Amino acid sequence: MHVRLTILMLVSMSFHVHASSPSLFGAGARSIGLAGAGASGAEGYDCIFHNPACLVQNAAPRVSIGYTFAQIWRELNQDSNTADAVTATTIGLALPLPFQGVLKDRVGIGLAFYIPTNTVLTARVPKPGTPYFAVIDNRAQTVTLQGGMAIRLSDKLSLGVGVIAMSALTGAIDVGPNAEGRIGSAARDQLVARYSPILGGQLVLGSGFDVGLVYRAQSQAEFDLPLRANLGEDFPLPIPVLMINGTAQFDPAQYEFELGVKRGPARVSAGVIWSRWSHYPQPIKYAARPPHIAKLPAPNWHDTLDVSASLQYIWQAAWGAPVLRSGYRWVQSPVPDRQHIHAFLDSNRHVFALGTTLSFGQFDFTLGLQTHVAQARETQSLVRDSNEAALYRHSARIWLATTEIGLKL
Repeated sequence: MHVRLTILMLVSMSFHVHASSPSLFGAGARSIGLAGAGASGAEGYDCIFHNPACLVQNAAPRVSIGYTFAQIWRELNQDSNTADAVTATTIGLALPLPFQGVLKDRVGIGLAFYIPTNTVLTARVPKPGTPYFAVIDNRAQTVTLQGGMAIRLSDKLSLGVGVIAMSALTGAIDVGPNAEGRIGSAARDQLVARYSPILGGQLVLGSGFDVGLVYRAQSQAEFDLPLRANLGEDFPLPIPVLMINGTAQFDPAQYEFELGVKRGPARVSAGVIWSRWSHYPQPIKYAARPPHIAKLPAPNWHDTLDVSASLQYIWQAAWGAPVLRSGYRWVQSPVPDRQHIHAFLDSNRHVFALGTTLSFGQFDFTLGLQTHVAQARETQSLVRDSNEAALYRHSARIWLATTEIGLKL
């Protein structure tokens, strides 16, 4: 009975592949208020993800701590529901290194932690043929560590390198008799890190113009928990190993180009991001599939090109100089609208953002707001256990708010 319950529990688990919070929203409250912009002029620890070359621009050490809350609404065939809320704490550090001589004011480093408040790693992928929102559903649910360093080669050119470390889950589940001869189960698991590099460059063209170029390598975190069953001498039946493995987190490789221009108190930027979603893996490698499907087909996602624009303005008032921000991003969906069996749901998104920073001496308070509006779309996929096609009408919305308190040391 224990064996049957264990196997049924594992087979019925669902896994949703999702990506990291910086990929979906942006890294840090400042960049979130700009709709994820920052490759040409990021500040603070935001630089590690958006462009590590900008770490050298930080004039003073800065420590930040923040909190993020996001809610996802989904609509499928006129039925609305919500995904698990995203709640997380962020801790960041940006530090110019106090070298002297030729390296004076030329080297900067950064460190950032993204820590979900209710999980370390979430992996949910429904059975093939079950419709779900593959790109936005239950994202940002893994601990993420970022680190980076930049060097200013000249007054015009800076280069930087960063790394993203995500948690992956490995181990095994063993089913067999214990010392008393009763059948039971034991689980062994451990979290391991998966590293992906980020390379960035910033070029100052003069007259207030800046160019940012960034490459982010593909980042993914897997789960691997094979189930081994040995029922003992009373049941000498060979039971094959049940492989439970796949991908819990996936960020595609990206190339980003952004142009920024500063005029007085205003700074405007515009950019494009190419994402290699065509390398999106099977969410679970050895999934159960309908009898009429000989082999689980590849997801066949396509590469995408996103477009962004942002505005930052320093408003000089009698009581201070708050920084006002706004941004827009058009996010192209990588998911095809006609599928064999997977029933991945996704659509193009409009991202609107607002933000502000208020400074009080050495302290500052930053607020970032975003809303994502996924366009209504129709997706066609085969129904599980049949050769008939189903038509899914779907859309989605995301609301996000993040606050951050910074201290200049």
